[in-house]
Amino acid sequence: MTDVLDLHLASPAERTQAFRNFHDVWGRELPIEEHVHARLGNPKYNNAQWYVGCLQGRVVTGCGCYAMQLSIDGRIEPAYALGEVHTLAEVRGRGFAPQLLSFVEQDQRAAGRTVSVLYSDIAPSYYERLGYLLCSCPQGWADPRTAGLSETGGAGAVPFDPTRELPAMVELYQRSHSGLPLWIARSPSYWQYLIQRNPQDEFYAIEADGRRLGYFRVAVTPAELKIRDFALHDSTDAACRALAAAAVALARARGAGRVGGWLPATSVFRECFQFSERSRELTMIKPLAPHLSLGASHRAAGAQLHEIDHV
Repeated sequence: MTDVLDLHLASPAERTQAFRNFHDVWGRELPIEEHVHARLGNPKYNNAQWYVGCLQGRVVTGCGCYAMQLSIDGRIEPAYALGEVHTLAEVRGRGFAPQLLSFVEQDQRAAGRTVSVLYSDIAPSYYERLGYLLCSCPQGWADPRTAGLSETGGAGAVPFDPTRELPAMVELYQRSHSGLPLWIARSPSYWQYLIQRNPQDEFYAIEADGRRLGYFRVAVTPAELKIRDFALHDSTDAACRALAAAAVALARARGAGRVGGWLPATSVFRECFQFSERSRELTMIKPLAPHLSLGASHRAAGAQLHEIDHV
């Protein structure tokens, strides 16, 4: 018999307990108190609603629920993204996570949400049983010391302040994505949140032959230069090559061990990057309204989503 949980929005104390529970999976080698403190002060986690399931007054399962919008076939759909779906190790296998997700779905439907999104770190079959569809999830990486491209047009990366150039970024992003059957529609408040999130990220304009072709956002460490977001003025081969060349040159100059990230596996990007499907952070979607029908083209468009939107 499946245990029945007390499912509800978390109180501040229950949210803290859920964060403490998360340490075994997402602790990143931090001491537990430092891990909890970092989560409590992080804009990302403060941007979510937190749901918990309690058994005899104890938090045993929990997750975050992030409000977002998707453009599907040109129509803006209110959606939510699930993050940090977690159950205590000692009670796993008792059906607690499905109970929690069902409760969240009912609550979000009541709030008018029509799509659920998640990024799975486990075998997608688990969430497919709950009605989620796996999207295309490519990643491309290159060694900046050996990666090369033809016809780069003298592409370069020019740093800029995202707060000052936000309108230009918004215009580029919408221009770059509006023709896709599925993409994340970024509201003004969501853009402000993205700018504040991970303030150590760096922003660069892509310039070639005296023209600005787009922008990209990166996280830089000695191990890698990760492209977290980008948008191009157009989808021509020249613009794509300029992005790849600018990122590779920047990674080489910064001494990064590799460069890449979530990138669509186009023929141009394949000239530079070695592609594979991600084994973690798998994009999955679930329609919650009868007017939505998500097919192969929508799932393929998942390849165009960006890591900065990952929750």
